[in-house]
Amino acid sequence: MSAFLTAQGLNVELAGRLVLNDISLSLASGHLVALVGPNGAGKTTLLRTMAGELSPLEGFVRVGHNTTPGYLAQLRRAGLPGATVLDAILSAGHVEIGPARSYLARFLFRGEDVLKPVSELSGGERSRLELAVLGITPANLLLLDEPTNHLDIPAREALESFLREAPSTLIVVSHDRRLLESVCDRLWVVEAGVGDAPGRAAPFEGGYRAWRTAVADGWTVAGELARRAGARPAGNTGASSGNGKGPVTSGTPAGKGTNGTGPSAKGRPAKSPPLSKDAFRRQIGRIEDDMTRLGLRKSQLELALGDPGVHTNFVELRRLTSELADVDAALAQAEEAWLALSERAPR
Repeated sequence: MSAFLTAQGLNVELAGRLVLNDISLSLASGHLVALVGPNGAGKTTLLRTMAGELSPLEGFVRVGHNTTPGYLAQLRRAGLPGATVLDAILSAGHVEIGPARSYLARFLFRGEDVLKPVSELSGGERSRLELAVLGITPANLLLLDEPTNHLDIPAREALESFLREAPSTLIVVSHDRRLLESVCDRLWVVEAGVGDAPGRAAPFEGGYRAWRTAVADGWTVAGELARRAGARPAGNTGASSGNGKGPVTSGTPAGKGTNGTGPSAKGRPAKSPPLSKDAFRRQIGRIEDDMTRLGLRKSQLELALGDPGVHTNFVELRRLTSELADVDAALAQAEEAWLALSERAPR
């Protein structure tokens, strides 16, 4: 398989702070990659760098020959072509009306829905149309940041079906566990920095569920990076890889300050003792259930906030906005709890 995208030695800064250090990853044609990690770890920053929206301090991103990227930002800013839903697809894809209608039906725009003015679309409808427009462009590498934002359950299911069937190579950032499990066949795991130490990332050659199992068995970003660099990290007695397969596509030289031991570990709190496998899986399961529930509620609130009628009702707008802030905070706490618990994975 040909290399669609290669990132080598990336140092990425955001708002004057080094967020990610020495990131090296490679993407082959046909790969469906989930970019995962806790809130604030730098997932969106890394995706924006790969999309060319941000320039790295060091290193480079190289797009392969005949590769055309298409980027969907988490904060939807791009304008949509045409006056109506149908116009937008006709303009973006240069297709006939019949095929355009059939294509839009996959994104739940059916019958008279295709004639709805773009200016009158709700938040969820706009998200569906933006995804449809991106999907009909010549892009064969899709970089999607939270594509299920504002989507209800039927729309999420339609998106999952489209991504599974589309021939495009994919990198997706999402909190939607179902999307990650059903669509992505491998992961890039981003680990947040601690103190002044920036974050790092490593690939995992397997799907979301396999990664969760590997974490329970001791898989870590530091261990995977050290394995790919040809050395075991000091003090790591757990599994160093999800399955040990695959060519070396990413690596950070062992012994660098950002590899989890040595100077960069200064200031880290003392680790609690490892849990048994049963206790770990029971506790991690509860946290993941909370994350799924909170993620669904977040999508419901974002969908409600996209309703033009809500913006004319100040009381309801304030209530929904306040609840969304609470849900965001709870989701961040759940992700931090998951990260803390992963440090106690069985060895």
